[in-house]
Amino acid sequence: MLQCATYNFAGLVVCRVFLGAFEGLFGTGIVYYLSLWYHRTELSKRLYWYLGPTSIAGAFGGVIAYGVGHIQSSIPQWKWLFVIEAAPGFLLGLFCLWVLPDRPLKNSRFTEDEQKIACARYYEEGIDKAGKIQRKHVLWALCDWRVYMQGTSDLEQSRKLVPILTLPSALIYVPTAALLSSISGFLPTLVSELGYKSSTSANLMTVPPYACAFVAMFLVSYSSDYFKERAFHIIIPSIVSAVAYITIANLPEDALHAKYGLLCITTAMNYATYPPGHAWVANNLGNETKRAIGLGIFTAIGNFGSIAGSYFYPSTDGPLYRTGHYAAFGMSIAAGIMALSNKGLLMYVNRSRDRQYGKPVEGAVLDLTENADDLPGYRFIT
Repeated sequence: MLQCATYNFAGLVVCRVFLGAFEGLFGTGIVYYLSLWYHRTELSKRLYWYLGPTSIAGAFGGVIAYGVGHIQSSIPQWKWLFVIEAAPGFLLGLFCLWVLPDRPLKNSRFTEDEQKIACARYYEEGIDKAGKIQRKHVLWALCDWRVYMQGTSDLEQSRKLVPILTLPSALIYVPTAALLSSISGFLPTLVSELGYKSSTSANLMTVPPYACAFVAMFLVSYSSDYFKERAFHIIIPSIVSAVAYITIANLPEDALHAKYGLLCITTAMNYATYPPGHAWVANNLGNETKRAIGLGIFTAIGNFGSIAGSYFYPSTDGPLYRTGHYAAFGMSIAAGIMALSNKGLLMYVNRSRDRQYGKPVEGAVLDLTENADDLPGYRFIT
């Protein structure tokens, strides 16, 4: 909202820096917060109810932009846009300060019975008794990936291959973030080239692709938790997205309806990988410290993709934007390949631990306080 009160470029940049910093903390913090409350096989569909509305936000953004474009007043239309989109978030933040529970083992919002249920659920899957950040787990989260990069293959050292999660999962997020960034930044531009030339009609026609994304995210997220599987719920949408992008790039200029339909498919499939991808990295970082640090790494590295995606569709490539579609095709393929590689590596560690220590007892509660996901009885979700 303060962007509306800026008078020069420097003031605008300061507002944008604060916006980016706190949005980054918020996005990572929400995933971490939900991982405290829900079991590993419940997390994807819970993350959907946080990440799913991002697609609806895209749809509403188009509708709001369409409506703001028709406002006639002495206040510039762009200022109305900032106020209308910022005020609800500000008010909701104030409300959440009062209503949101703290954490399962310590909160001031629950009744006695609700507190018992929250504690029982927390202790049902894994226990972290530390209650505070542990330095060694911070170092593990920051450095463990180097073991994987050094290529150790000794089965006796398989417990040390925990690093396979943080870096590969972050690399999966790079192309995903690039694709999502290109959609949010250029969907109105791509739609306008399909015959919806005015900015208002182009904004309005961005609504159906985002609506398709909301439905696809729902189906993929619930399926991911139901089958207790993450990789193929990223790989399959990525393949569909890649096929759609390569088809758009090679369709003739006058195939406007086909291109619009394919844009709906690419938007839906790219967003569909979002919840299981975030759930995957949160699932496989054993305790709270490693999860907090690992999710930070995951988001930070992934945001390089967001920067790249903002350059996919320069105006000089219009109206076909073939270069951008080919780049998006490559990103979709990369996401699928990395997800498949990560699944293979995780399965390797799980099988190594099975051979060394035997299969874990189903439903057993693990104490992750000291060893986190390096515990012999811990198995990764693939």
